[in-house]
Amino acid sequence: MLAATVVAVLAGIRFSVEGRRLDLLLCAGFSTAAATSLCFGVAPVLGGDPLGTAEAWSAVGGRVLALALIAATPWARGRVAARPWAFRIMLALVAVAVAAIWLNARAAGARLPDLEHGSDLPALMVITLALQGFLSLLAVSGFGWRYRAYGEDLDRWLALPATLMLSADLH
Repeated sequence: MLAATVVAVLAGIRFSVEGRRLDLLLCAGFSTAAATSLCFGVAPVLGGDPLGTAEAWSAVGGRVLALALIAATPWARGRVAARPWAFRIMLALVAVAVAAIWLNARAAGARLPDLEHGSDLPALMVITLALQGFLSLLAVSGFGWRYRAYGEDLDRWLALPATLMLSADLH
């Protein structure tokens, strides 16, 4: 959560200076990852209670959304003209998306399969893990392609953690 927050802040600062769509999507992806981890991984267990099914599935949904934004990043081109508005809209959309994920998981309630350790993985979780692996592969190939095409060090450094994410998703 802290690493995602740091990357989101750095990408947000870079976006405010340069105004590139790439930085806006990076900030959105890592902001979503940080908010999801805080809201559905850390905050629910602070009182000593176990993580509920709705929160566990919300964390999974938030991770997929964050990976989708990060995987879309290497394919973004150009600059955004209205930087302050774009940044505010992006933060509002991240907040709305995280809230919508949680509300949908709460509404589904008991229909969601339990993600308790030791039980067999439900089919929905297997599909979600496959989607995460595909999004990680898309991010790796995109950042690798960008590094080869433009030679920017940021693309090389983002390809490395994307490779590690892909390895973790495949594991």
